[in-house]
Amino acid sequence: MAHIVGIIGQKGGTGKSGFAQAIAVTAAKEAPRVTLADLDGDQQTSVEWGRARAANGFEPLVHVQAVSRLRVFDLVEGCDVLVIDAPGWSDELSVWLAKGCHHELRGKGLADYRSAIALNEVLHEKEAEFAREHLASQGFTALDGYLRAMKSYRDVRTIGKAWTETSSAPLNVEAAKL
Repeated sequence: MAHIVGIIGQKGGTGKSGFAQAIAVTAAKEAPRVTLADLDGDQQTSVEWGRARAANGFEPLVHVQAVSRLRVFDLVEGCDVLVIDAPGWSDELSVWLAKGCHHELRGKGLADYRSAIALNEVLHEKEAEFAREHLASQGFTALDGYLRAMKSYRDVRTIGKAWTETSSAPLNVEAAKL
């Protein structure tokens, strides 16, 4: 049964691709067939990241594929983990994609799916606390941890590494916690 992780949001520049890449690398350490599906045909952030990762010989290798949103679920049968890096806008197809992730999971016998909010580019602990309180007041919960606004996180992605693969062990732990 393939696990499906859809990174979907209504805005670009929020870290969706970075999260998708980190999840794919983490999954590839355990599962032999991981596919990172890049659905942004114009920008192809994860496709470019995958090329840099392969060119630099970083392990584990992650299969990255550009695919249209309408064809993404065709990839499910060929992998153990499918990580979906959705484009940075919200429209009817984004809603269809989210429902599709849910449908694929239910079809595999899982009764529920989970949505999660991740805090990224946090400048200070107080900012994270404020965000958590506001989310809680609206009935939402953020994932444990958060990613600080750190140049190291941006830099590693340009060479094909994930947020969990910086040269700083504390930053890697921070990213892995999230």
